[in-house]
Amino acid sequence: MTESNSTTPFDLYDIDTSFGLELLQGNTTLYRRLLLRLRDRLEIFPSEFYALKDDTEAQARHAHTLKGVVANLGAKSISEAASVLVLACTNNTSQKNIADQLTKMEALIPLFYKDSSNSTTPNNKCT
Repeated sequence: MTESNSTTPFDLYDIDTSFGLELLQGNTTLYRRLLLRLRDRLEIFPSEFYALKDDTEAQARHAHTLKGVVANLGAKSISEAASVLVLACTNNTSQKNIADQLTKMEALIPLFYKDSSNSTTPNNKCT
């Protein structure tokens, strides 16, 4: 895992904040708001995903949506893990294999998503 570029107003572990801010044309207010929304989304993603266990196509769509959002905000490792999760769903693998891929993805979620008081404070490393 790598740390973000310290030339941005954010210093978040394993998030390429320079990439996310570039896509948002440097709008740090919007970036901060999107990070907070993503934090909330990541907290409920597993339960929503498991609720779709009888529909692997819906699970794949759900994971695909997350993959794009996290990639656009610079969370490349989570995006890559979500991509593997999408493949597990589309390849008709067992629910156990799908659950294993979800567990691997969850392990990559940075700590700042879990701590709302520190999640988007500029120049605050979350380790």
